[in-house]
Amino acid sequence: MFGNQFTNTWLMATEKFKYNINHQISLMPRHISIDSLVKILSNEHKITRDTFYRDRNLTLDDSFSIPSDRMDIYAALFNCTVDELKNYTTKKIKPLADRKLTKTQKTIVKAGKMVKGTVKLLLLAALLSSCVSYAGLGKCPTMKTTPMHRTR
Repeated sequence: MFGNQFTNTWLMATEKFKYNINHQISLMPRHISIDSLVKILSNEHKITRDTFYRDRNLTLDDSFSIPSDRMDIYAALFNCTVDELKNYTTKKIKPLADRKLTKTQKTIVKAGKMVKGTVKLLLLAALLSSCVSYAGLGKCPTMKTTPMHRTR
């Protein structure tokens, strides 16, 4: 009975952290201390003690996320994947290619003489950015017309 209570308490405690760094530390061999881990991180990877402690104690409610380069270092150090370090899942979003175009985007696509269904995302982004950057000049060089979002 005591073992189950301890396991449930430990699981509840790990669920509040954004990353499984503390769990990975608990899986390390006992002869490796946290102090030696901190020394390796600071000497070889320039990650300070305070940064490491902040990273391992981030909660799910925190808006801060560990940068990907530091996540790669932690994953290599603990011999796991970056996904194994994450204690959360990201919600699935619809890819840009599967989204319906707005009326403005359809107008830009028509003006660029692009065929519906074969929209190239990079070309669309270039069209949008060039029209937005020329909005102050009164004419969009791509569309050869006054931008729709400009008011007189």
